[in-house]
Amino acid sequence: MGHLAACEPCAYARSDFLPPVPFVQKSMLTFRDARPEDLPFIIALAVEDSVVVTDDDPDDTMAPEYLAVLAAIDADPNQRFVLAEQDGEPVGTIQLSFVPGLMRRGMWRALVEQVHISAFRRNSGLGTEMMRRAIEESRKKGCGMVQLPLTSSAEMPIASISG
Repeated sequence: MGHLAACEPCAYARSDFLPPVPFVQKSMLTFRDARPEDLPFIIALAVEDSVVVTDDDPDDTMAPEYLAVLAAIDADPNQRFVLAEQDGEPVGTIQLSFVPGLMRRGMWRALVEQVHISAFRRNSGLGTEMMRRAIEESRKKGCGMVQLPLTSSAEMPIASISG
């Protein structure tokens, strides 16, 4: 497992310590919670874009395990699996987990995982927009920190996350 990169860790349990989200003139994406019918896209994208080998199977996307986990995420107010769409077509995924902590005076933090963009849409600014949205959603939930776990083979510069 890789290290955790934090976007502006703060010293207090207040969401106003998160850095401001830069202004975006017009959103290129729409966001919604994932549904079971999205699983073929989600699993295929994760397998294609993964930096680690998994046993996920794009040919078995309606497996009971996937359906059960998606239902558990949907039922938990501190979990979201979000699908990013552009012009009505799915182009990316992001999972947000909102985690309470005793330190930093009870500060909540957001854990951002499963950030994937379709190959034909990479390097177009969509990942930046997805991370901005993750920070906005985290702020709305009262989180004072956003964390993005990176694997050692990930090639994403930290500056693109925090800036």
